[in-house]
Amino acid sequence: MRWNDYQHQLAQYWYGRYQYLQRYHESVASIDNQRTTLKPFSFNNGSDKTDNNGDAEKSNAEKWEFFLQQAHQFNKRYGLWTAPTGSLAPADGVEVDPATRRIYQLGSWVKRQRYNYKKGTLKAQRINKLEEIGFSWDNDARKFPGVCNVFEWESNYLALVKFREEHGHIEVPAVYKSPEGGCCLYNWMVSQREHFRRGQLPETLVTRLAEELDFNLKGEGSPFGYRTKSKDRKRKRTCASEEKLDCWETRYSE
Repeated sequence: MRWNDYQHQLAQYWYGRYQYLQRYHESVASIDNQRTTLKPFSFNNGSDKTDNNGDAEKSNAEKWEFFLQQAHQFNKRYGLWTAPTGSLAPADGVEVDPATRRIYQLGSWVKRQRYNYKKGTLKAQRINKLEEIGFSWDNDARKFPGVCNVFEWESNYLALVKFREEHGHIEVPAVYKSPEGGCCLYNWMVSQREHFRRGQLPETLVTRLAEELDFNLKGEGSPFGYRTKSKDRKRKRTCASEEKLDCWETRYSE
């Protein structure tokens, strides 16, 4: 047996083992569609080896189209094309949760598209489809260092949403820590302003913070909210008007 033939058979063996492990983890993972933005993709339960090459190519094309849609959704939510990557292997006997698994799979897919593009092996049709949705061929996460960890950003964002629901505002004390992760939410909010000033916060996240939470990203220190000062000024104007009205009523009665 020639060395090239041996290498080819060895590569096929390890690829087959990888596909087997991937299908196994997909089968044992519990999927919660309501809590995740990215929907799971149904990989084939049978072997990827098939006598019909057309079916195999169709399956790969469907997977590619699926991840194309997921990449678009990810960009709409975070303003990034670079999804994080990580190990899918269990750590200390604990399986990777389904949402994290899908994000990691997407990150690997994005990385592979960029690699194939630079290598010149990505099909022209796929290049056109990626460019139609504005895909970035460069690692755009480098432009936004404060958001490259979308898990951390989303966790802090949801903690701020919960704080606002409970207290009716976003004026987080400096000593406050979110009950879920123990994160210093005040420092995170300060860092969001700093990233915004440096142009390191994607427009999508600027909109989520400003419009959904009334977060004044242009301010410094407290208050963090857009409407806190305006409400105080309106209250003062109202009180002043009431005082003038009382004064005129007193004079009129005299």
